[in-house]
Amino acid sequence: MHYLFPGKGLSSLILGLALIFSGQATAEDFNPRIEHWQAWPEGYPQFNYSREELTERWERLHLRDQAPFPDADYVRNFSATPPQDPDAVALQLLDGWRAFHAGDFEAAFRAGFEAGVPGDFLAGRAWMAYAVHRVEDEAERRDMLQALIGFIEENMDKRDPPPAYWEVAGLALIYGEYARTLSTNRARSEGIPGTVRDLVIEALEAEPRHPAALGVLAGWHAEIIGRVGRILARTLYGASRDEIPEYFDRALAIDPDLVQLHREYGEALLRVYGSSREDEALQHLRKAQEITPINAEDYLEQRRAQRLHDAWRSEGKLP
Repeated sequence: MHYLFPGKGLSSLILGLALIFSGQATAEDFNPRIEHWQAWPEGYPQFNYSREELTERWERLHLRDQAPFPDADYVRNFSATPPQDPDAVALQLLDGWRAFHAGDFEAAFRAGFEAGVPGDFLAGRAWMAYAVHRVEDEAERRDMLQALIGFIEENMDKRDPPPAYWEVAGLALIYGEYARTLSTNRARSEGIPGTVRDLVIEALEAEPRHPAALGVLAGWHAEIIGRVGRILARTLYGASRDEIPEYFDRALAIDPDLVQLHREYGEALLRVYGSSREDEALQHLRKAQEITPINAEDYLEQRRAQRLHDAWRSEGKLP
């Protein structure tokens, strides 16, 4: 899939994705334009890494998702028939990641999407970040994440060799964000709890020290308990609130300055324990806001943490 979609509204973009996924349309039916994306605001911090700077800081920036550096070997490993110029594709992906870290999610998505299968992870990360942080309407966010899951799963099913653990963990994270937009009944009917658990366990069996995957598993326990209560959560899904601090603490031991983990930790404690662990929860939400952000996603997570913190302090509940 090497083309983007026309139209001034989000609905036309989602329709384009749906048609391609279902085989009812081809890429040639669409012009390479996207017009719905919001630009990174000028008043926000700027995270403009040069190619050299991103190369030097790659390990720090990608400790959270453990995505490998996109060199020519990375591109070749995705297919038995790699592109004619893997170096050019690798450079395209590097520039796409520069755009991602700078908050230009449109350019990041375009770079990943047009790079084919080696760019799926980048395209998915950009699409998810935009949907989660920049789309205010929950129904639109849900549709975007659902379309993304379809895109990734279809491509993963065709892959030879199969997806790596860090790609599986990425899909679990997308499913987790998608689940937040669903009612409990719909999430259960779609089998989301089991899907998220299976994906994250698969990723952690391959790499037990994957920070994002550990965070997803901690969040999975919290989400289940928050929705159905402790007894049903344990009976139906094996979820336990005792697991929440364990997995978050393991993740933070690996990446103590990951803003998203502190935000998720604080939110999970408030959702499951309420006022009984309020001080600890608010401490994590404040910590999320105090860390120096290293990319656009960090900054957006800080804003998310601030909204949660302020809502709990003023109203005694989460938004």
